[in-house]
Amino acid sequence: MYPRELTTPTGSKLQAMAKKKTRIGRIHKVENKERKKFSTENLYYYAVIIKSDDGAKNYLFTESELERAAHRAGRNTEDTLDRSVISILID
Repeated sequence: MYPRELTTPTGSKLQAMAKKKTRIGRIHKVENKERKKFSTENLYYYAVIIKSDDGAKNYLFTESELERAAHRAGRNTEDTLDRSVISILID
């Protein structure tokens, strides 16, 4: 993220953090910005935008949720996907 300056209707200057931009399907580690001090909430989440028939949606996962999903994919390799040739060349 990067700071950007905003002007309020009264002319005051505010600093706002712009959201990080990404491509569909890319996972990024993001900080839990509204975490309360001394809370047991996660410091970070893993954010991803996934496109489906309903459009693109944002998802947040914890590290343990990603580990559990990776373990499930390892046990059920017959249900996983292969990368396309274009994906291999571009990504």
